[in-house]
Amino acid sequence: MKSFDLTFSGVVLPERDPTQVKHDFAQFFCIEDLTVLDEIFSGKTIVLRQNLDRRAAAEYFSKITQMGGQAELVTSDEESRSKSADISLKLEQESSGIARIIRMAKEKPTAKVRRSVPLAFTPSQPAQEQHSRLDRILETGKIELNRLRDRVSQMREDSRRDYTRLQHEKEQLQRTADEELAIIEQNTKDQLISTQSEIARIQADQQASKQALALKLAAAEQQEYDQKKHAHLEEARLKALQEKLREEKEAALTDNEERRRSTQTDAENEVKRLQQLIQEIRQQTSLKITELEQQAETISLNIQSETTELEQQRIDTQGKLEQDMIALQQRKNDIRRQFEQDSIALQRRREEREQKGEEALAILRDQQLEVKRKRDTGIADIEREHTQLELNARQALKELYSRELEVKRRYDETLLTSQAQTLQADAGEPSLHS
Repeated sequence: MKSFDLTFSGVVLPERDPTQVKHDFAQFFCIEDLTVLDEIFSGKTIVLRQNLDRRAAAEYFSKITQMGGQAELVTSDEESRSKSADISLKLEQESSGIARIIRMAKEKPTAKVRRSVPLAFTPSQPAQEQHSRLDRILETGKIELNRLRDRVSQMREDSRRDYTRLQHEKEQLQRTADEELAIIEQNTKDQLISTQSEIARIQADQQASKQALALKLAAAEQQEYDQKKHAHLEEARLKALQEKLREEKEAALTDNEERRRSTQTDAENEVKRLQQLIQEIRQQTSLKITELEQQAETISLNIQSETTELEQQRIDTQGKLEQDMIALQQRKNDIRRQFEQDSIALQRRREEREQKGEEALAILRDQQLEVKRKRDTGIADIEREHTQLELNARQALKELYSRELEVKRRYDETLLTSQAQTLQADAGEPSLHS
């Protein structure tokens, strides 16, 4: 399994505050010495971590990118270290946890055994043909080098485009997540406003019901008062009518008595004068007295009948009044029970609205958490993809660099062979075969 070294050359990403980046570096790598921090950002290439596996290297690279630094990952093999001759500083953690920078000992490159290249000298070939062959080889080497350079440039351009695309996708995902969060927050505010409006409306309905009940109770009490007043007035009218009938009866009796006395007086006065008619007068007087007594008895019976009828009317009015009072009391109780039932129903509706509002708020909070989780997951996936693309690009650049060195080596060997052939051809030496 390949291992990687994490290097840093003090480069800060655009639009990032260098002071804040230094502060984050000091916290992350436990750097307390400002000279160590200044040396990390001095522009020299420093190895921050060595021999990291692919996952740890990607995590360190992503963390430094988030802090605002531009780090690099190189493989930990000996060949890569020999090529990176300018990397001679390393960040090391002491046992106490404090970071310090140490200088790495440069390893002497091992001499490679170079195979002897067979030289074929053909004295019969003229020097011009040898030079033409050398020019063709040089031209071929230049074409191959230019092709490799173009491929390296193309890969760098592709890496930059991929990085730009990933940054754009990351920003788009961030904007989308922010918009969704803003929509969720607006929905939460609208739900809260709707719930508060519904609660206020329920409270207003409850207050209106209380006021309507109060008006109904006041109307019932006013009606009860009017009934009582009417009953008192009716009772007073009946009493006045009874008093009037009694006075009329007494007046009739008094009048009859006076008429009887007057008739008797007239009769006594006329006794002497009408002795011969006394019997007739007595009979007529008796008849008149009997008639008057019958009239008085009739009047008395009529008065008693009217009195009894008035008494019955008073009793009926009193009963009706009591029935009206009972009906009013029953109506008052019904109104009070209806108000209590309406109050209980309004309270239940209010509790249901509050419960629905809380459930809606809980759902909105869950949606907000889900959007945040998706945003963080998307950002992490983009960062992992970006890290993988950078690793692939660096690996491809490394392979291209190796091929370029191989082409240069072959080119140098071919050039040396051609020069040796030319020199031996000019000197007229025989051909040699290894």
